Amino acid sequence: MLPLRVPLVWMALGWLLILGVCFGSLVPGGTIPRFMPWDKLSHFVSYLGLMLWFCGMYPRPRYRWVAASLLLLGVALEVLQRLSGYRSFELEDMLANGLGLALGWWLAIIILGGWCLKLERLVFDRS
Repeated sequence: MLPLRVPLVWMALGWLLILGVCFGSLVPGGTIPRFMPWDKLSHFVSYLGLMLWFCGMYPRPRYRWVAASLLLLGVALEVLQRLSGYRSFELEDMLANGLGLALGWWLAIIILGGWCLKLERLVFDRS
């Protein structure tokens, strides 16, 4: 992890995001309102956001582990959806998740990596 001043806050917020994705993925369809018109777009944006969030806390060499962990999360959620009996397993959802992760990785490498540290410096280093 990067040398953050409030790492527990960043991590707690990240886990809340993960719990939100898990909740949204596992509740019966129609239980919560749709935030986006197309299901695949919500998968793409969710995993893009997760990737960028966690790339804000970790150095570049860890990005592959962040991506692998989030990809496994997406696969596990699809399997759990299949087992639920009221949701379905869709390869297209996993593809959308993967594309979101890939764009997040790319954006982290070119500009947004370590954004948490940059934001902390901006907030805490004001003199």
